[in-house]
Amino acid sequence: MNGFSVFLGTFLYEFRMQVRRPALWLTFLLCSLVLTLTMHDLLTFSLETPLTVVISHWLMLLNTFFPIVFSFFLADRFIRDQRIKVTELFETVVPAYGARLFGKYLGCCLATLVPIFLFYSLGIALILLHARQVQVPGLALEMFVALVVPEVLFVGAFSMAIPVCIPLPVYQFLFVGYWFWGNIFPPYPHTPFPIPTLSGTILTPIGSYISAGLFGVPAFAVNQASVVEGHASLVVLLVCPVVVMCILIVYARWQPKLR
Repeated sequence: MNGFSVFLGTFLYEFRMQVRRPALWLTFLLCSLVLTLTMHDLLTFSLETPLTVVISHWLMLLNTFFPIVFSFFLADRFIRDQRIKVTELFETVVPAYGARLFGKYLGCCLATLVPIFLFYSLGIALILLHARQVQVPGLALEMFVALVVPEVLFVGAFSMAIPVCIPLPVYQFLFVGYWFWGNIFPPYPHTPFPIPTLSGTILTPIGSYISAGLFGVPAFAVNQASVVEGHASLVVLLVCPVVVMCILIVYARWQPKLR
């Protein structure tokens, strides 16, 4: 069995298993019901407002809360194999360890993207209904790929890797704190707390630099950014998950109990 076959088979299996989890849909449904209170703005914005601004604001609202839920559903996917004691079986019948791990990672990430995309599309439908401009769907898809997909891949990689080293509840607690500290809170001296933060840097997975640099829409701590900075943030957010997953593969091979 070659590496690609292992990757594809694992990807399809993990995608189907994750997308069928009732808890996934129920949790995102509850979060979506709360966010529907803000949908009135999608039907009442001024038609003179650029579509990039309207769509970016809608995306940033989703990006603020959904990644927290997303991380919770990814954090147990790798350590679950160890907990239910199937790692030895996988090693016996599926020798391509790296391909299996990457398939698990991408399958789970894509499956968890499905409810996010569906709710996002509902908001885009309201924007289209109000604006009545044919470029809305294409622009919305472009911004979703640029702003949400890198964020999901970034969060998903760390959510699978870090619980290997620390207890799962500890990671979930720390992630919530990191998400607001490292993405939403502006850096000092704009806040009274002189605490170092990644907020306002190209390492901000919430997409502030991508929004400001590639679409010209300020987001959170980033009021303006160049196109180069926007692309740099996009590249960094795509490269970091690959590096993290490679480190996880090496670490798991070094620690036999994880295999």
